[in-house]
Amino acid sequence: MRMRRPLKYLSIAFAGLLALLLLATLGLAQYARTGAFHARIETAASRGMGMEVKAGALGLGFLPTPHLTLHDVRVRNRGIDVASIGMVRVRFRLLPLFSRRAEPVTLDLKDLHLLIAKGEDGILDLVRSQPPAHKRAHGPMEVRVEDASVRYQDAKTGAWAEATGCEARAHDVRTEMPDGRPGLQRVSLTGDIACKQVHAPKFAGTDLKAGISAGGGVYAFEPVSLQAFGAEGRGSLHADVVQWRYTVDFTVPQLDVARFIKDMGLRQLGEGSVAFAANIAAQGKNRGEVVKSASGSLSLHGKELKLEGYDLDGELKRFEHSQRFSLVDMGALFYAGPLGLAATKGYDFSRIKGQGGGTSPIHVLLSDWKVEHGVATASDVAMSTDTHRMALQGKLDFNSERFDGVTVAVVDAQGCVIARQDISGSFTQPKLEKPDILAALTAPVRRLVNKGENLLSQRGCKAFYSGSVKPY
Repeated sequence: MRMRRPLKYLSIAFAGLLALLLLATLGLAQYARTGAFHARIETAASRGMGMEVKAGALGLGFLPTPHLTLHDVRVRNRGIDVASIGMVRVRFRLLPLFSRRAEPVTLDLKDLHLLIAKGEDGILDLVRSQPPAHKRAHGPMEVRVEDASVRYQDAKTGAWAEATGCEARAHDVRTEMPDGRPGLQRVSLTGDIACKQVHAPKFAGTDLKAGISAGGGVYAFEPVSLQAFGAEGRGSLHADVVQWRYTVDFTVPQLDVARFIKDMGLRQLGEGSVAFAANIAAQGKNRGEVVKSASGSLSLHGKELKLEGYDLDGELKRFEHSQRFSLVDMGALFYAGPLGLAATKGYDFSRIKGQGGGTSPIHVLLSDWKVEHGVATASDVAMSTDTHRMALQGKLDFNSERFDGVTVAVVDAQGCVIARQDISGSFTQPKLEKPDILAALTAPVRRLVNKGENLLSQRGCKAFYSGSVKPY
């Protein structure tokens, strides 16, 4: 009997404790439905983010762990709707709650729509209008995002990009104690992201995938893969948000020319595939600083391509008599390669059309550029057809957005100029000089170009082109 009595008291105490916990749970669940609780949660979320947070229905649960569910969440900052979230669920560690400390262990976001907007003043909407209220470090925590979309837009330039159908997983997410540094510099994590669609002006991609890691203010997206223009590109992106340094390394082994031209909204100009590669490093807090510091290399290599609706060799043969042919029309294919259409936004590509139609085989297309401080210099830019070689020299200055000494030329077997044309002025309003003929094109073109029997070469001219594209 003496042994049973303590057990009886213990069971009574345990039952009483369960009853108290049940009553507390019911009380908290009821309190969660009140306007006072709703206001406290919105206030706490707003203070924690340093932005205005509003939420719809709230729910509080305790099994299997304490968790809070918010529906129809809206985040507003600097007068802009930064984000909308269909559902937010936060699970908390149990023991810290007894000390009135909320320590999240998992964060689930569903139906997230995030807007990263840069205003006329150059400030992003995600920059907190008020400092966060929390004074502690957080983590580790798991973050899961489903059915998300992210959009970037610049009010000043009109630039935009959007990713939809995104999912993300972040593991071991930690934030260091606030110490005056921006939040991005105090976060560490590892994870991955995948998006079904990526859109920008004259660009559409699919199946974006990237591994993500962060620590010490350095974010690494590696490896990155993306399907675009009928090909898969792979590479990496590193961003140091302490020093504001960026490096991009990206390659597309087989870019479909026809698909690229079609997706850019241009008429069909060619067929075949090319290899694209970019390696760029830059530093700066705004577009001007980034462009001014950009350095690295860009290249576009292709073999056995076909130019549709244009008989280049035939046009060049008639060049001396017609005086209507523009070498820059063909040179546009060079600088529209590795630099996209950034330097040709003022150029009318519909001009690239011969008098009699036809096709032109381009046996080798090479477009290598060296970039230093925002200026791209042609390193080896040329192409060869059945009977001609064309080459380009000069610079594209992206700081002033102007052509700098750009010349397109037809060259003989020794690289000497047969005919040339210069282009100058701004990217938006390029100025094309009249073509200059330095040697007659009436001699057999095959002999002139391939056998090196041009009189200019015999007189010891200075070679305009000495790169790796040889006569066909």
